[in-house]
Amino acid sequence: MSKTKFIVISLMMVVVLFLGCKKTEKQYYDDGTLKSEVVKKRGKKDGPARYYHANGKIQQETFYKDDELDGLSRRWYYNGKLELEENYKQGLKDGKASGYNKKGKLIWKAYYVRDTLNGPWEEFHENGTPKVQGYYKMGLYDKVWRYFDFNNQQIGEGKFSNGSGFQRAFYPDGTKWREIPYKKNKKHGKERWWFPDGKLQKEKEYVFDSLLIVHDYQKPIR
Repeated sequence: MSKTKFIVISLMMVVVLFLGCKKTEKQYYDDGTLKSEVVKKRGKKDGPARYYHANGKIQQETFYKDDELDGLSRRWYYNGKLELEENYKQGLKDGKASGYNKKGKLIWKAYYVRDTLNGPWEEFHENGTPKVQGYYKMGLYDKVWRYFDFNNQQIGEGKFSNGSGFQRAFYPDGTKWREIPYKKNKKHGKERWWFPDGKLQKEKEYVFDSLLIVHDYQKPIR
């Protein structure tokens, strides 16, 4: 092998190695506080990426693979409490996701398949008791949904199949208060409200979430 050819091959190998190396790009706030640090490879995000609040506390941590979100992503409030946890696969939400309030309390939990809600859905009151328990089937309301007040008393229910069905709410004594029909996750049909004595109070007619007409009925004189 000639000396010239050897040098050319050596330079090419150096270029390949250089392009394959990862480097961390950093940005700063005007006062010099670190704002972000992102690992890149060949100009694309590839590895951990961290972003910071102006007070220096971490704001978000994500992972990338070939410029797409891939892996666990977490976000924090300004006070340092965890706000959100999500999992990604090839840029799409996939797997368990959880949300928290500014006090760090879990307020909702869900599951995704390729960016679409699919599986159990749960919401919680600040005291940790259930608020909503339901189920999604590829983005559509499905199966039985239950709704609870702060004291864990059930105040409503829903029964759905592929986004179609009814949602009902009750007065504290269990008397039916409201009924809402759904189709493809949208209000569709006559929504009805009742007085505590069981007499009809109001009707609203919807077509796929568009309100067409409202019928109000005078409260009966006792």
